[in-house]
Formats: sequence, structure tokens, C-alpha cells
Amino acid sequence: MNTQEIKSALRAFVAQRPGFDYRNYNTASAYRADQREAAQQKADALALINAFPDEAARGFLEKHLDGRLRLDGEHLDYTPGQYWCTEYRAAVCRAVSDALRALSWAQSQERLAETRKRMARIVGRGCANRWFS
Repeated sequence: MNTQEIKSALRAFVAQRPGFDYRNYNTASAYRADQREAAQQKADALALINAFPDEAARGFLEKHLDGRLRLDGEHLDYTPGQYWCTEYRAAVCRAVSDALRALSWAQSQERLAETRKRMARIVGRGCANRWFS
């Protein structure tokens, strides 16, 4: 798979409905809080996926799709730790932000700060602060 196909698979994976079940929550506010978090993670994931350069070596993305989030042929597979609904989009954010960080060669704290500033211009300050800290 090339980088464009991997990005398409990531977008399709993130676009899945989380499948929240209201009966799993004690209060409506807890239910809505998880829904808001999932919506924020979706926005972050799409911004990070779009920020990943198309011409980048696909190895950067494939290398970071391991562990719980794996690329099986042409689709992504995620093994949840506790609750699928709140985890799968965060896993994509983590993998793509790690790949972007590796692509930027951000090894030292100073370089990480530079990467965070550059990513803040591309994906927004909130997203950059959440995933590049």
C-alpha cells in the first residue's frame, strides 16, 4: 500500500461510528462527555492524517501502525484495551502523531518544541498540544 491508500484506510477507520451505548453510563453528563471526547478525537485524527505529507515514505506510517492498531492488508484492525468507543480514534491520533514526529526527526526537547509550533500552524494549537507533548 502506498501512503495515499494508508491515509484513506485511516480516514475510513476514523469515520466509523463509535457505538456508544447509553446503558453503559450512570449519568447523561458522563455519556455526553465521552461523546464530546470522541468527536474531538475524530477532528484531531482527520487533521493529523491530512497533515501527513503524501510524498512521505510510507514506512513512517506503517512503522507506527503496530501494537493495538495494525494494518492487515488493506484495512485497519484495532484491539481495544477497555472500551472501543473511546480508544480507537485516539490510537489513530497517537500513531499518526508519532509518525509525524519521527518524520520531523524530533529527538530532543528543543526539536519537539519546534515540531509542536510547526504542527500548531498546520493542525491547530489544541490538536498540537494534545498529541505533540
